[in-house]
Amino acid sequence: MFISKLDKTAGFFSNFFFLLNHYLFALKYELSFQIDSGDWLYKSNEGWTDYFEEFSLTSSKPDSAFKIIKGHSDHIERFRILEYIYPIRLIYKYNEKTKEE
Repeated sequence: MFISKLDKTAGFFSNFFFLLNHYLFALKYELSFQIDSGDWLYKSNEGWTDYFEEFSLTSSKPDSAFKIIKGHSDHIERFRILEYIYPIRLIYKYNEKTKEE
C-alpha cells in the first residue's frame, strides 16, 4: 500500500504534484493507494474530502504486508509530463458541496 501524505510544508499545487507522482508510482507497481490529509494545510474538517471526492486505488495484488508513506518533497520516480494528465482527471474532482459553493 502506498499512502501519499499531504501536509503543511508547502502550497496546494506543490502537495498535489507529489500526490500525483505517488499515484503514478502506485499505479505502475500495482500498489493500493490512499491519500492521508489529516495534517494538510488546507484541511477545514476532514482534509481532502472537504473539497474533493474520496479517492483511492485498490490493487489486485496482495500488498498489505507493507506500507510506503511519502509526503511533500518525496519524489519517487520520474514520469513523463503526459503521464500526469490521466491522474489529474481522476483525482482532481470537486465534491458536491464544493460544486454548490
